[in-house]
Amino acid sequence: SSGINAEWSLRPGGLVAMILMRTLRKDYQRYSKDDDLDDIERDLGDEYGWKQIHGDVFRPGAHSLFFSTLVGTGCQLSFAALIIILLAVTEKLWTERGSILSTAIFVYAATSPVGGYMGGALYSQLGGRRWIRQSLVGASLFPGVVCSTSFFINFIAISYHSAK
Repeated sequence: SSGINAEWSLRPGGLVAMILMRTLRKDYQRYSKDDDLDDIERDLGDEYGWKQIHGDVFRPGAHSLFFSTLVGTGCQLSFAALIIILLAVTEKLWTERGSILSTAIFVYAATSPVGGYMGGALYSQLGGRRWIRQSLVGASLFPGVVCSTSFFINFIAISYHSAK
């Protein structure tokens, strides 16, 4: 019975391999046919495959400001987390109460140029023109989310009379 299970588990892989080989064979035949054509016939011929979708792939999105801000903030948080982990491994940040939190706030502020540069560079590459707005949104997005979440949690704690 294990031979039957192994046979059924190999069938989807074989099916995918067969479809892939058939597609690659057709593409290879098209490309080898294109080698026989001269440049004018090749430029005027039908476009297929990658040539049809390249405009959609490299087109900037509708919300490039928000996207570039998220990418810049993600790079900043990743870089800050890496530095905090390295400091926690090499230093004795766990000996005093609140030292990791204080270090995290300082490192987040110190790595703000990383987020600003990455977000601004991506926004510029995507054709953005309002770089001051991108800079302001990038500087206030993550702190705004953290502060509003903390405010909401504290509001709920106060409403249940659990905070003193």
